[in-house]
Amino acid sequence: MGPGAIAGSVVPTALAEEAADLSDWKVVRDQFDYTRDKINMAQLLIASPPKPVRDAMEKHMRGMIENPVSYLTENFQGGDDVVREAAAEYMDVASADIALTTSGLIRS
Repeated sequence: MGPGAIAGSVVPTALAEEAADLSDWKVVRDQFDYTRDKINMAQLLIASPPKPVRDAMEKHMRGMIENPVSYLTENFQGGDDVVREAAAEYMDVASADIALTTSGLIRS
């Protein structure tokens, strides 16, 4: 199982859509909603997500608001196992050796 396995199982459909041509800086820049009147140099602190990530976040948030139990059951059941297996393959270890933790980031 390679990185594509994770994309097919865990990454939201919005991210799997055709990607923008990122060979042009303006196209890359337009993926972010940063204000245009300042140069943002705060990437080491916190970064604004690009459009495909924001779209996926909004999709998940809508699902969680509308019906949290069904949404979690339908979209994230078994996701940890897929991530563990892909990480284990990448690191050439047993999936039982992979521990998943939270980021510690708490949103209110």
